[in-house]
Amino acid sequence: MQDEPTLKFHGGMFMSFIPVVIYALVCATLFIYFKAFNMEALAAGGLVALLIGGLACTSYQKFWEAAINGISSIPSVSVIVILLMVGMFSALVKLCGLSNGFVWLANYTGIHGSLFVAFTFVATCIVSTATGSSLGTMFIAFPIFYSAGLALGANPMMMAGSIV
Repeated sequence: MQDEPTLKFHGGMFMSFIPVVIYALVCATLFIYFKAFNMEALAAGGLVALLIGGLACTSYQKFWEAAINGISSIPSVSVIVILLMVGMFSALVKLCGLSNGFVWLANYTGIHGSLFVAFTFVATCIVSTATGSSLGTMFIAFPIFYSAGLALGANPMMMAGSIV
């Protein structure tokens, strides 16, 4: 026997997808149109999507209880802690000027262009393994390697591809 969903939405289950669509549009607009990779803006987009989802739900209280239960689950807390650590590490790396260090090191060792793209791919794989988060990896790797690769004459599309 199939359990009935505990949340019901005005307009049926179709309305439950509206917050997801809104969040996807916010992400696409930020990344593609504004070229902004900003965690605060993503969080604001998620909050707006949640608020609209709460308005579309027939029981505002049950909606927020379900949202809090989802956020407080062990996998969610793990992801939040990982993203907080990645955010702190990324800010630290930006302040230290690590990208300039990679440019100096690459010039010193003679790594330019496509060879730096290959180095970026390997380094990003290591960062990805360490963080366990694809989004966190991009937030760390883009500020460090992308600008350094452009300064060393690498193809911008190949640099972005090696990081993604």
